[in-house]
Amino acid sequence: MTNTFSLLSDNLNDVINSTSSVLNNGGVIIYPTDTIYGIGCNALNSKSVDKIFTIKERDSSKPMLMLINNQQMLSNFVDDISIYANKIITKYWPGSVTLIFQANKSVPKNLLSEDGKIAFRWTNNLFCNSIIEATGNPLISTSANISGQNSSNNFSELLKLFSSKVDLLIEGPTNSNISSTIIDTTISPPKILRQGDLFIDFELL
Repeated sequence: MTNTFSLLSDNLNDVINSTSSVLNNGGVIIYPTDTIYGIGCNALNSKSVDKIFTIKERDSSKPMLMLINNQQMLSNFVDDISIYANKIITKYWPGSVTLIFQANKSVPKNLLSEDGKIAFRWTNNLFCNSIIEATGNPLISTSANISGQNSSNNFSELLKLFSSKVDLLIEGPTNSNISSTIIDTTISPPKILRQGDLFIDFELL
């Protein structure tokens, strides 16, 4: 039976330690973010990433974003950060905006788009940032749903849908029913690919 924890009642340190252990051993989790529930794994474990594609029935040509918890982690995977991107990072990270960059050669291929781009977000969520810190690795974040279906922030529904498919489910508060805003920073000016929870006016940067 899949394990479950609740950030509403269980000890936070115990949840972080258990979640980190699952991730370090190649497991897949359902977890709350500052926007919606996500499905995640150690982003650098290719087998675990492939599991998520299978669980979501997601086309492998559609890459998933990575959560980080500091800019140094971003620099490990991205060589060129534009002036616009730096301004967005300074003003809106941590927060509900995902930025797309051109990846460097260290990024696993199953995280890349066909044109070599990759997406990152620094979430404003203590739990997410804590497990990234504990594992030392970025975390895959993709909406907790089957591809093409609506995402849900109802933990009971997620439990029914994924309890036999993932290794751990963590219940906790989310701040929105709307996914993050996605911006491609590889072009100038940047382009909003998905308008999400946060509106950004580039003229005010």
